Amino acid sequence: MYSLDYQDEQRGNVEAAGSSDAEASNASNSDATVASAKREVLAETLVNNSGGNVPSQEDSQPTLFSTVRVYAIADKYNVQSLKDFAQERFGRWARSNWPCEDFTAIIREVFSSTPSSDRGLRDIVSGTVADHLGFFIRIDEFRELVEDVGELGLGMLDKFTIRHTEEKSALLSQIKVLEAKIALYQLR
Repeated sequence: MYSLDYQDEQRGNVEAAGSSDAEASNASNSDATVASAKREVLAETLVNNSGGNVPSQEDSQPTLFSTVRVYAIADKYNVQSLKDFAQERFGRWARSNWPCEDFTAIIREVFSSTPSSDRGLRDIVSGTVADHLGFFIRIDEFRELVEDVGELGLGMLDKFTIRHTEEKSALLSQIKVLEAKIALYQLR
């Protein structure tokens, strides 16, 4: 069983094809500045609404592109223990680092490097996004991602449906308990 850790890599911006280095750099810098400003505002809003329990930028870096790739390779070569390790590591990271700047790119990597029949990382992503949709839906890159990767939208819808059904069932149970209590009080 593979038990060593592996290094995560950071992704840089990819230059637009056919544009000069200066144009690509200027466009990339202004887009990155706008995206960074939006994320700062969203993260600040999130901190204000969550009691300050948002991971810092240092906690969310380096990103886990390599974990996603290790998962895909382990699946391809049928190394289940390595696949399980990568899935557990990715899940642990995603639960605490979902507001990181690279999360949308990581989602794209998950959906492009894993088969749709393999739900491991895809379910983690769908659940994480469903939990924090109010944050993600305000990010233009995420909205574009949902348009590009229909399976992500379907996965989120599936998670919402499951949660709605569970919540509805719990509420119906509570209603029955309260109705029984009311009936007892009326008999007194």
